Amino acid sequence: MRITGGTFGGRNLPSSGFAGIRPTTDRARETIFNILQNHIALEGTQVLDLCAGTGALGFEAMSRGAASVVLVEKHRGNAELLRKSAQMLGVDAETRILCADCVKAISLLEQPETQEKYQLEARNLIFCDPPYAAKLINPVFQVLAESPFIHAEAVFVAEHDIREVVIIPRLWEKFAERLFGETQVEFFRREKGQLEEL
Repeated sequence: MRITGGTFGGRNLPSSGFAGIRPTTDRARETIFNILQNHIALEGTQVLDLCAGTGALGFEAMSRGAASVVLVEKHRGNAELLRKSAQMLGVDAETRILCADCVKAISLLEQPETQEKYQLEARNLIFCDPPYAAKLINPVFQVLAESPFIHAEAVFVAEHDIREVVIIPRLWEKFAERLFGETQVEFFRREKGQLEEL
């Protein structure tokens, strides 16, 4: 598994030893970041990678200029491997790893004591690539849409099975989508009219 662009472009991320993961392919990741770079400035972005797995999306964002990343991974063994990957890339100081369920993690990250402990700022780029069978995209999206921990101009990138229909919360809009076989990737942000009011 290879980082496709940026400072760490061409470097391989460890993928062995991770339990129950389905990493986003290199091709899909490259397409995702090409789309993002046409819509937002990745430089200085604060990233939240839910159901991080190998951390490929979060580390790719760091390679392309993100300031920091919070990797949320439920499996404790995977979380420890993420720490090693961050150290290998030399971004352990900018990487926070939270071993928790992805829906519960959002409420944990809202807590002042958690933000102080992890030195967290509001996230403005969020990835969610959960196990497809769990159908977690909609529960995550609904919680994110109401969270004060998410920046007013945040972008949410959801990766899911093509048979899962994403219910877009009020005041949000989809601005792009791509298909990769049975996988659909959708890109969302708050409606522009709403941004002016926030």
